[in-house]
Amino acid sequence: MEDALRAASDAADADRAVLITPIEIKGSAPVGHLSRMLVRPDGTSVGTVGGGSLEGQAREAALSLLTSDSKGDATVTLTEEQALTDGLVCGGSVTFLIERLDREQSEVFKSAVDILGSHDSGVEAIRFEEGNEAKRLIVDSSGKTTGTLGIEALDRQILVNVEELIERDA
Repeated sequence: MEDALRAASDAADADRAVLITPIEIKGSAPVGHLSRMLVRPDGTSVGTVGGGSLEGQAREAALSLLTSDSKGDATVTLTEEQALTDGLVCGGSVTFLIERLDREQSEVFKSAVDILGSHDSGVEAIRFEEGNEAKRLIVDSSGKTTGTLGIEALDRQILVNVEELIERDA
């Protein structure tokens, strides 16, 4: 995950990449909630979100978003039925956020990389605005924040609960 977030930080500076993040996992799936994959316009990638057809479908959606004029982000869900059709034995479903990166997000990803690199704990919160645009807030264990969810009250609520959120996910 750290490599994908480092690449996301660099790519966000260039405005030319898409980050794939699992946002909902139901049942058994070959991907964890900390997985990330960055996809560049040339199709190269950093990180993984489970491999196989699951990752292939997410990559196709990412490349499609990169070549479109769409300003928003997208979500892709692989259902249990699709998994069985593709020969996967996991039997769960996964929904991915397929997120076009921009310069505004660079500092948020740098903050996440710093937390991971220092072996600190933190919280990543994502809120979807109209048009599927994602807003992201990173909070480290000391309460230092980077980014915003776009609503001050939500940012404050995350700060109030950061210790509980970190402990719950540990």
